[in-house]
Amino acid sequence: MPKSWSDAVKQCHEHPRKVNGRWCSCRSGGWRYRMGLPDPVTGLVGRPTWSETFPTKDAADRNQRAVRQAISDNTYVQDRGYTVAEYLEQWLELKKTLGRKPSTVQGYEGVIRVHLISKLGRHRLRDLRPDHVQGMLDLIAREPARSWGKQHVTPTAGTLVNVRAVLRAALNDAVRRQLITRNVATLVALPAAKRRKPVALTDDRLRLFLEEAAGHPFELLWFVVSVYGMRRGESCGLRWRDVDETRRVIEIRQTIVDVEGAHECDTCGGSHRRILFDTPKSLAGERIYPLVPAVASALAEQRRRQDAQRELHGRDYRDHDLVFALPDGSPIRPDAVSNQFRAVIKRSGAAEGLDRVPSLKALRSTAVTNLHEAGTPLEVISRVTGHSGGEVTRTHYLHVSAERTRLEFGALADRIGPKWSGRSDHQSDHRASEEPAEDEGETVN
Repeated sequence: MPKSWSDAVKQCHEHPRKVNGRWCSCRSGGWRYRMGLPDPVTGLVGRPTWSETFPTKDAADRNQRAVRQAISDNTYVQDRGYTVAEYLEQWLELKKTLGRKPSTVQGYEGVIRVHLISKLGRHRLRDLRPDHVQGMLDLIAREPARSWGKQHVTPTAGTLVNVRAVLRAALNDAVRRQLITRNVATLVALPAAKRRKPVALTDDRLRLFLEEAAGHPFELLWFVVSVYGMRRGESCGLRWRDVDETRRVIEIRQTIVDVEGAHECDTCGGSHRRILFDTPKSLAGERIYPLVPAVASALAEQRRRQDAQRELHGRDYRDHDLVFALPDGSPIRPDAVSNQFRAVIKRSGAAEGLDRVPSLKALRSTAVTNLHEAGTPLEVISRVTGHSGGEVTRTHYLHVSAERTRLEFGALADRIGPKWSGRSDHQSDHRASEEPAEDEGETVN
């Protein structure tokens, strides 16, 4: 700890040196002090340096006492004068250089630019308090809907979770670098926000959609996604080499992500705008599906279609070994698959009666729900859908319908209320459809 005490002095920005042995007393400056500070790594006290400028002498003295007390308690950190905005910009650049996936960095950047810098950026990093973060989250929860294309997007529970998660990760790094002493993002509560329920299509709605999609370039892609619940980037990035007809499996080893800019392609030697070939985000994303007969038949039809397109385009065909591609072999942008899905399902009438027109995510939720209703354990479903845990599958994709528990509730009602059993025409019809009719005159023991 520094042994010498340095009184705060008036430091003028225009006249930083003493004149005739006295500091300038004009009003263009403030009060500062000099102190030797410990090195964050070695702990050794360095040469005295000037502090930041304070409006009054009392403020400078209070700050010096607080710094000395923190050094004595081994809680002092040097934030290097960063504001929250300056630190987050630096943290974002660090994530880019550390080799984080471009889609992850793009997600970080969106949250930082839209929410964190605009609402917290002016604060000094070391002065950031839990009430600052709580106020930001409450403000986001109250924000009106924003226009996103032709849609109006309102902040959801997922938005709040993502904002706090990004800030928490950034401040954790600041704690490790000894820029701050605590992570205030861990001390706040998420405001109540409406989380959208997963939308799963019934068999009738799904058939209605696929009938309307007949002949569409993405028809077979949507069918495969309906069966397996692949992510859209995984279906767009599926390669023929990943379809093993001998072992009768489909492996997920590549995905296409929508990242701003043009990205070089190792396959064709060119570049693709907003299309980046990448591996799945995590080890859980690398998985295997069984190649079932209906899907094998659909893929055989897709291969015949591609052979015809290859012959039609000749030397202009850009083969990327993709199962689903544009007519000239070029990769498909994932957002094109989503946009076309919305248009087709709206036109088919399969969305009538639902709260909203479902997105492509509904096909993934449909596959998860169908597996669950067939009795597949949730742990298995989360593995085959590429989730690291069952909580994500349950919260964001699983839809439990009334039909899932109709028989169980019916049995319970019959057991506890026998005098009302069989009185409902609907229930009688239901029982008649499940129980075989007895021949007249047959004796039942």
